[in-house]
Amino acid sequence: MSKRHNKTDSVNLGDPLPLTYLPTRRQSPSPSYHRQHQQQSRQPSGSLQQSTSIEPLPPPTTKPTTSSLLSRLANNPAPQPLPHVRIPRTSTTKDRIKNKLRQLIHELNELETYEEEQLIIMEQQLNDISDHLIRINTTESITNMHEQEIDNEQEEQEEEELLNYVKTNISRLRSQNENQQQGIYKLLCTFCRQQKYLILGISI
Repeated sequence: MSKRHNKTDSVNLGDPLPLTYLPTRRQSPSPSYHRQHQQQSRQPSGSLQQSTSIEPLPPPTTKPTTSSLLSRLANNPAPQPLPHVRIPRTSTTKDRIKNKLRQLIHELNELETYEEEQLIIMEQQLNDISDHLIRINTTESITNMHEQEIDNEQEEQEEEELLNYVKTNISRLRSQNENQQQGIYKLLCTFCRQQKYLILGISI
């Protein structure tokens, strides 16, 4: 006797792992639902129009303001005086400082609105940087002068030693010459006495 499968009966699809499913029939929406959906898609809601409205962007500000410069200087205070330490300088760091100064000068020239008090603060901080540079240059100048004095003292000492050596040699040569002259004088005196005695002997 054959069995009839209902819509809700499960169907075995095979071994060893049976897969079962419940066959269902998709119900098509009613015509009234289609008409309502088309009307909603044709007429956008007011909230959607409000959310998609584009507001104009504010104009970009390219010129720096005094507050930005002050905040930058406040975050980077002037360096405190450091002890004299021999640190090898690199040209790249010096070039970066020069470029930064040129950039600050350009930004200062581009300022349109500013307050005198803010400029006074910036001037004071720049004076601190200038004083620090003067201290560095003064220290280097003193160090160079000290090294130059040491070199001069060494040269004077070498010249004095050379002069003493020359004087010593001259004195030694002079004493040798005097000894030689005295020896020659003695030889001449001896020769003269011998000649005198020889002449006297012949005459007798």
